[in-house]
Amino acid sequence: MGHIHLRWHTLMCAIVCLCMLALVPGFTKAQCDCDAYPPPAPDETIVTVSSTAEVQNAIANASGRTTIYLAAGVYPVTNASLINIFKPNITLRSLSGNRDDVIIQGAGMDAPGVGHGIYIDADDVTIADLTVRDVPNHGFFINPGSDNCTFYNVRGVDCGEQILKASGYTNEPPKNNGVIRCSTFEYTTVLDDGDDGWYTNGIDLLNCHDWVISDNIIRNIKHNPAITSTLAGPAILLWHGSSNTIVERNRIIECDFGISFGNAGQNGVSHTGGIIRNNFIVGYDQSDFAIGLIYAPGAKVLHNTVYSPGGWGWSIEARFSETVDCLIQNNLCDEPVWQDRDGAAATAVSNITTATEADFLHAAIGDLHLNPLSSALSAGVPVADRTMDIDCESISDPPDIGADQVHIDIAVNDLQELPSAISVYPNPAGNILTVIGYDIDEIRIVDMLGRTVVERHAGSTRTDVTLENLRPGSYLVVAQGKQRIHSTIIQVIAD
Repeated sequence: MGHIHLRWHTLMCAIVCLCMLALVPGFTKAQCDCDAYPPPAPDETIVTVSSTAEVQNAIANASGRTTIYLAAGVYPVTNASLINIFKPNITLRSLSGNRDDVIIQGAGMDAPGVGHGIYIDADDVTIADLTVRDVPNHGFFINPGSDNCTFYNVRGVDCGEQILKASGYTNEPPKNNGVIRCSTFEYTTVLDDGDDGWYTNGIDLLNCHDWVISDNIIRNIKHNPAITSTLAGPAILLWHGSSNTIVERNRIIECDFGISFGNAGQNGVSHTGGIIRNNFIVGYDQSDFAIGLIYAPGAKVLHNTVYSPGGWGWSIEARFSETVDCLIQNNLCDEPVWQDRDGAAATAVSNITTATEADFLHAAIGDLHLNPLSSALSAGVPVADRTMDIDCESISDPPDIGADQVHIDIAVNDLQELPSAISVYPNPAGNILTVIGYDIDEIRIVDMLGRTVVERHAGSTRTDVTLENLRPGSYLVVAQGKQRIHSTIIQVIAD
């Protein structure tokens, strides 16, 4: 998160600096390392197409490195006419760079037969800037032996099974060095696959090594309660011998499970090594664990933030005797860490497991950035494997607990605290805030987006300000007189 410079010699300075604190509600803030995908290299062949048939013809005719641009439009796919990338060095991307302009459209998640959106059976394939939706199986499917695949700024929506899947057991060729970045995988409706009502994940990778999964949004990966009580699979699942995966800076929202290295349904080592760090995970009342290390030796779980009120009683868990030499450190959670379930032996250090809504700016809308008044600030222990936070901001020493780092720089000479003749109480405040003092003409309450949310003229000496329509969180109180502007930060809580 950006620096907060508390220089209050003018109202504008205070508002601008506090704006830097804000994350737009509902995770609409752009991910921090998601610039436009680079243009093709000068020596690449470039083809532009406008139909599903033309896409497949361009793949068949490709020789050497080829970028296939898809013009804006809908590209229907069926079990007989999916997009099959069977040659290496192919890039498939929208012409505009806007993933909403190109829709790879299936017949529905409950359509009969086997149907994928994009099927990959080759090395060095890149998919960027497009959407796949409403297919009965996988939106993006990677066959065994397909190395160096990249998915960038894609969206997968409402698929009948795992939205992005790399298949293949340990006796088949692995998939190495993949990248999934700056993408969204989600359900906009309940899983209606015409079958079991639970068999899905956001990202499901088997026998994959040295992959990076970062800066993604994964939302509503959950079971259909009208069909089954069995939970859906994790939003991000790595198993069947996978190793050295980096999962960082992802936002996982209202899923049955969060991130899992390993699967309890498979005996023996399921994932080795890897790091899970700087993720926000917001659960719901039926969510199970946010982060799991299952048959997963050598993993590190660092600086994640978990908030899942009413869900499973453990935020992070290590499970089974194969799960050894693991470190769980500096995580901010609302439930405990289970570091030794079923014989596991993980080390848990400097985790806070009692987080409440008050620790976050706007937890009710999924914003887990830290409230500057949280006890998580500067409560961590330095970690060599972390150099930035979820917003790609630098790390202080000691670091804040969780995925977010708040920077507060106070210029002592410029700071205008409320003088003793002016008082603001209570703090934290419920429905009413009282301001008492002389030489006050106007009182404003400013939110962390820099918006004035309450404004009223001051009384002669006492003014009661109604806060009942404000969300819980941090606000700036500005008391403006003829000569000076006085300000302070308050915390609004549910009353």
